[in-house]
Amino acid sequence: MMKEASIFWFRRDLRLEDNAGLWKALKSGHPVVPIFIFDRNILDKLQDKSDARVSFLHQRLTELQYQLTRMGSSLHVFYGTPIEAMNIISQTYTVKSVFLNRDYEPYSRERDEDIYKYWNEHNITVVGAKDHVIFEKNEVVKGDGTPYLVFSPYGKAWRKKLTDYHAKAYPNAKYFKNFFKQQPIAIPTLESMGFTGTEVSFPSYKVDESIIKTYDATRNFPANEKGTTRLGIHLRFGSISVRSLLRKGLVGNDTFVNELIWRDFFQMALYYFPDSREKAIKPKYDLIPWET
Repeated sequence: MMKEASIFWFRRDLRLEDNAGLWKALKSGHPVVPIFIFDRNILDKLQDKSDARVSFLHQRLTELQYQLTRMGSSLHVFYGTPIEAMNIISQTYTVKSVFLNRDYEPYSRERDEDIYKYWNEHNITVVGAKDHVIFEKNEVVKGDGTPYLVFSPYGKAWRKKLTDYHAKAYPNAKYFKNFFKQQPIAIPTLESMGFTGTEVSFPSYKVDESIIKTYDATRNFPANEKGTTRLGIHLRFGSISVRSLLRKGLVGNDTFVNELIWRDFFQMALYYFPDSREKAIKPKYDLIPWET
């Protein structure tokens, strides 16, 4: 007989602490099975089989697995398409609900539409949460509801909307006892997925607060190892909470906070203008010759 469980799907939020969607899942009233999917729709397009991003994900998942096994639980990692993974999950557990943090890139939105449809056909609710950004999609827009096309007015509106609530951490650890209890499930090896390890060394996700305090003076000197936080990959995949960085920036350096606002601005632009990854938001700027 299959056991009841809620599912939490890790994506760009690879941490147990201060994780909005995971917090909702752990409070749902059902044991939580955490999952991750090495998505073949993405991986099969990668020509570099030692892609550092894949190695980073595998390393971070191994760290999460260590944390979860110490609690008597396990991360369930799949290699395949999201729908294939969901089919296995639906045959393994009596799923009561599915939780995830929203993603804003074009492929991610298409993928999630399919996932919502899949579980809706099974009469299962999918609960989304905001975790990757401070303000998402239509939370900071013009008075007429249209998106900002210029950063400066967006930044002013962003700051005006910010409250202590937006920087508050989610108390996930309080509910760790609600993870589904099971034996460790092996994570697919890089080799089994057709990849090899990388020689790239990854920066620590621990924040040097002295860097934040001097960020306005040092950020334009990338050769200086103490000039920037080097947290880009950790923010991209969520091994550090953007809220934790906001809290540090608010008491440390306003220029650093501005970088987080830029990040939200780009995510907002990507939501409203999915072609902005390759084209300018304003078409007239596509005519400018660029050298790269």
